[in-house]
Amino acid sequence: MKLKPLILSLAVLTAFTFSACDNGKESSQPAETTSSIASSELEQDVSNFESNAISDLDFDFDAAIQNIELFGNKISLPCTFEEFGSDFELYEDISIPFSDEENRLRVMIKYKGGFIGSVVLDCQLDDKNKIEKQVVALTLGDSQKNIPTNRNWYNDLIEIDFSGITYSSAETEVKQKLGTPTPKEGEYFDDRLAYDKSETEYLRIRFKENQITEFNLRIR
Repeated sequence: MKLKPLILSLAVLTAFTFSACDNGKESSQPAETTSSIASSELEQDVSNFESNAISDLDFDFDAAIQNIELFGNKISLPCTFEEFGSDFELYEDISIPFSDEENRLRVMIKYKGGFIGSVVLDCQLDDKNKIEKQVVALTLGDSQKNIPTNRNWYNDLIEIDFSGITYSSAETEVKQKLGTPTPKEGEYFDDRLAYDKSETEYLRIRFKENQITEFNLRIR
């Protein structure tokens, strides 16, 4: 975290100040001991700050991403796309670099010939054997329908079980099973629940008329 070097610098400065203030006075303990105590206390403050920077979720995020069921297939993220099973297909004709990050590629995916969403792979556009690359994000649902593939979209209910949440779960049920969402502001979150472990580890669930329409999971 960027704040850590600053806070540690303050620890050194504070310790130096304590030592300087003791010059000319009799002290019951050496300056090195005072410095060590001050540094230790501020190290603990840094540790506490870092802990608070990650949201306290009411469910075990790490355990949940290792026990996903998608169309009856058990998925433990991170894993290769090959581990999704033979009914799933990477549609490499629609591959988009993920944001501004290097070595990240969003690729549309199919289930039994119909599009169901996309995955983010830990690879580049010109890499070979993409099915052997690590999946670091999974998006299911209608947010991907703006890509011109609608005629081939999977029309039945997407079958997923994530910590007891399915596409049939209402918003109240999601909150009951996953707990209190992470507070978020902005129009994007008007119809979404956010569960953030960190800036790069999160679950976003979108609703329309109290029905899940999008499931967006990122683990890295």
